[in-house]
Amino acid sequence: MTWQKKYPQLLHNRALFTYNDAMQEFFKQYKTSGDYQLSNCFTSVLGQFLKKMPADDYVPIPTDTKSYQRRGFNPVCGIFGKVVPLYECLNKRELPVKQAHKNRSERLATAQPFQANMDKCRPLAGKQIILLDDVYTTGRTLFHARDCLLRAVPSLKITTVTLAR
Repeated sequence: MTWQKKYPQLLHNRALFTYNDAMQEFFKQYKTSGDYQLSNCFTSVLGQFLKKMPADDYVPIPTDTKSYQRRGFNPVCGIFGKVVPLYECLNKRELPVKQAHKNRSERLATAQPFQANMDKCRPLAGKQIILLDDVYTTGRTLFHARDCLLRAVPSLKITTVTLAR
């Protein structure tokens, strides 16, 4: 089954940067080494970009508890939280293998890792939201998050923005 047949409602993602060697090095330092100060690198350009894409709410991809404890922060919230108010309404279960350690076919086969916090999701009904993530590789994370949100609140209008792709 092809990706388009499996997911006929494609994502409308906008990425600010190309995921190249320099961006890979940035994320290695930021996420793996936990260098939170690097979250300031893109504040200005993100602010200008998101002003052109108004939304009612901005929902970040959550991080699992183990990763949060190891780093001390959610990388997506660190990057975008200085630019727009974030509305956190998703929870993420811990995956046995991180997405970064998987190949393309393994990423595409990943089971749904998200759960909607229904009390927090209900107020989003009928709103335009932007789902935020740091890197778009296969899109699997964003598809899962979008599907989870739409199951919780079918009337949502969702677009996605990532720092890099």
